[in-house]
Amino acid sequence: MCRLFPISFILESTFYLYFGAFMNGIGSSLLWTGQANYLVLNSKPGMVSKNVGLFWIFYMMGMLPGNLIVFFAFKDKQKYIDQSTRMFILTVLSIMMGVGVIIMYFLRRPKPKRRAAPGVDSGNLVLTQGGPGRAFRTALRLCVTREMLWLMLPFCYAGLHLTFFSSVYSSSVGFTLKMGESTKQLVPLAGFFTGIGEITGGALPFILNNRKCGGLSLIMLTGIVSNVFSYAMTYINIPDVAAFGNTWDSSLIPPNEYLAVLCSFLMGLGDCCVHTELYSILGTIYPNESAEVFAVFKFVRCLCTAADFYCSPFIGLHVQLFIQTLFAILCLACYVVVQLQYLSVKPPGPRKLTTRNGLREDVHYNGDLKEAEWEKQSSRRDSINSDSGYQDSSIVANHLHIENFICK
Repeated sequence: MCRLFPISFILESTFYLYFGAFMNGIGSSLLWTGQANYLVLNSKPGMVSKNVGLFWIFYMMGMLPGNLIVFFAFKDKQKYIDQSTRMFILTVLSIMMGVGVIIMYFLRRPKPKRRAAPGVDSGNLVLTQGGPGRAFRTALRLCVTREMLWLMLPFCYAGLHLTFFSSVYSSSVGFTLKMGESTKQLVPLAGFFTGIGEITGGALPFILNNRKCGGLSLIMLTGIVSNVFSYAMTYINIPDVAAFGNTWDSSLIPPNEYLAVLCSFLMGLGDCCVHTELYSILGTIYPNESAEVFAVFKFVRCLCTAADFYCSPFIGLHVQLFIQTLFAILCLACYVVVQLQYLSVKPPGPRKLTTRNGLREDVHYNGDLKEAEWEKQSSRRDSINSDSGYQDSSIVANHLHIENFICK
C-alpha cells in the first residue's frame, strides 16, 4: 500500500495523488502498529528502550541516501523543479521502497507468548489467542485506563511535531528566498540533518543507559528541550509568512541557512527521543497488549497529524511555533505524571511464603502493581497457602501467576 504513494506522483494525476495518500495512510498504520508489536514481542523486559533506539537508528538511516539524492538533483534549481528531475527522484525512491518490502519477508516469526512484568515468572502461563473483535474491544478498554488518558497528550504532540518538522518547517525553509540562490537545495539538506538527529537520538538509550534526572527520564527531557530550543531558533530565523509560499521577508534576524539546518537536526533529535520513550513506556506498561496499545497510539497520532496538515496552510509559522511549544510542555508534564505514578513505584520488599513441606520461598513484589493490588495478592497468597492443605510450591506459584494476570 505504501508503494502507491510515490507512484501516484509519477502519474501526475490529482485523483491518483489523493488515492495514493489514502492507501499510504492505511499501509502506514498497519506497518507501524505491526513493527511496534514486533519489537515488544522480541524484547526482553527492560530492553524495550534500547531495542527501539536501535530500530530507530536503522530506520532513519534511510533518510540519508534519499535526501542526498534529492540534494544533488535539486542543484541550481532555485524556484521550480522540472519534470525530468521529479521522475528520476520518484523512480529511485520507489525502487528503494520495493527493496525494503522484499527484505521484510525475511524477518523471523516471533514465538507467541505472554510476558509478565519484571519479578514474575511467566513460564507456566498459557497464551490465549483472540480475533480482531477481541483486539478492538481491548483497544477501547485501554483508552480509558488512567495511564493511557495521561498519555493522550504526548500522543497528540508526537503527531503535531511530526507534521511540523516533516512538512511545515521544511517547506518554510524552501520558501524563504533570502537563504540564497540554492534555497530549494536546503530542503533535502534539512531532511538529511533531520536524519542525523534521529540517528543520534536512537543512540541515546545506549549512552544514557536509562539514567534519570529527579525521577524523569533524561531521554524524554533531552527531546523536549531540543524541540523547544529549535522552535525558538526557528522563530527568530524564519519569517511568519514563509508557511504560505515564497517570500523575501525576514524574521528577527536575516535568514541563516546554517541555523536552519541546526534546527532540523534538533527537531530530528527531539522526535526520536519522544517516540523512543513513548514506545518504551507503552511496551513496559502493556507488554501483553502491545498490538492494541500501539494501535491506539497510532490512531491518536495520525488524527492529530491529519488535523495539523489541514490547518497549517491557514496559520502563520510563528503561531504554529507557539502551539508546538505549548504541546511540548504539556507532553513533558503528562509523561512525568505517568512515570512517577507507574514506573517509580517502590516495592515493599520480598515476603516469605511457607508451604506445608517446610520450604520457605521469597515472593517478590511485582513492580508494575500498585500497593492496593499488592495487598490484595498478598491476602490471596495466604488464603491459597492455608486452604490448600498440602499444596507444594509449584502449584502455589501457578496460582500466583494466574492471579497476577487476572488483576491486570
